[in-house]
Amino acid sequence: MRIWCPKEMSWKCGDNIRPTAQTGRKKGIEMDCAIKITPNYYGGTFNAPQEHYATEDEILGNQCNDIWTGSRQEAQAWIDEHEDGTYYLSHGEAGRPNYEIETPNSRSCQSASGTEIDGYIEIPADEIPTDILAKLDRLNVEYYRSGDDYDIYIGTHDAYAIAYCPRSLSIQCNADDLGGINWTDPAYYRIDEYQS
Repeated sequence: MRIWCPKEMSWKCGDNIRPTAQTGRKKGIEMDCAIKITPNYYGGTFNAPQEHYATEDEILGNQCNDIWTGSRQEAQAWIDEHEDGTYYLSHGEAGRPNYEIETPNSRSCQSASGTEIDGYIEIPADEIPTDILAKLDRLNVEYYRSGDDYDIYIGTHDAYAIAYCPRSLSIQCNADDLGGINWTDPAYYRIDEYQS
C-alpha cells in the first residue's frame, strides 16, 4: 500500500514512495488513514457500487486506482467537503454514501454461513466425510458472485462445496495477491438432491 506524498514530491501512479510516512511519524502525524466509502443503495439495485476505500483518483483526481492514504486531518477535510452542499442521487441510490476514516484492514473475511449457492444446500461440517472435508479445506476457490459488501468464492469436490466470503475491502487491498486475505469462516454445502 502506498502512503500519500505532498504535491512538491511529484510521483506517478505505481511509484513506491514512502518518505512522507516516515517524516510524518517523526512529527506525530498519523499517515496511515484511509477513507472507507459505503454506498447507500436500495437492495436489489443492479450493479450498485460496493463498499470500498477511496482511491487516489477519487481524492486527488490523478487517474490512479491505488488506495489513498494520508493524515486523519486530510481525510476529515475531504469528508467534510463531500458531506456539504447538494448531493444528487444516482438511479437506485437511497442517500449519500457513508464515509469513515480507518486504517485499511487487508485481511478481513466474514462468515460464509447463510450464503446461497445455486444447486446446493448448506450443511454442517460434521455431515461431510472426513476425507472429503480435508480436500475441501485445501481447495483453491474461484470467484462465484458478489454479495452486498463481500464477494463469494467457492470450490467443489464430488457432491460437496466450500464457500468463503472475503469483504470487498479485502479484495481491494489484496487485488494483486488474494493470498494476503485471511480465508476463514467457510460454509459447507452438498448438492441439493431435491432441486429439479
